[in-house]
Amino acid sequence: MKKDIFIDGETGTTGLQVHEKLSKHPNINIMSVDQSKRKDISYKKEMLAKSDVTFLCLPDEGSVETVQIADELGDKSPIIIDASTAHRTNPNWSYGLPELGENYRKSLENSKRIASPGCYSTGANVILKPLISNGVLSKNIPIIINDGGSHGIKPNKLNKVVGSCADKSFIQPKKGWCLISKDI
Repeated sequence: MKKDIFIDGETGTTGLQVHEKLSKHPNINIMSVDQSKRKDISYKKEMLAKSDVTFLCLPDEGSVETVQIADELGDKSPIIIDASTAHRTNPNWSYGLPELGENYRKSLENSKRIASPGCYSTGANVILKPLISNGVLSKNIPIIINDGGSHGIKPNKLNKVVGSCADKSFIQPKKGWCLISKDI
């Protein structure tokens, strides 16, 4: 049976890429979005209610708004995969990087809310995990990754320091934009 997929933000760069990849899958039906209604809250709620999975390819504020609408659906809310940074440090969301370990993998299997880790943090976490797990690097020493490139992320009020390795699951520096799991 095909799964119905709603891509909120399907005309942006990320949405177009998600659409392109998913459109090739034989068990996926990408729901058509009426572009004249895409910002209408009742229309969005209807699309969310009809979908099995919704991809959020929106700026942070748009993702937060769409999740609030989805939460109003209660048990009928779809699985949501958020490509923005809005929910990456939210403890009620699963961090979408199963390579970090069995706990992450199991969390994803049963989650209705999945935060995409993003390319920069994926690269850092995937490289650092085996180095720390095998004792090459100490998990007790802070690791600073300086971002000298341009990767399309713009500062906004949601991108801020949320804690340290000692007391939070993730670090999100103001300038590095990289989430590092304390569990690696």
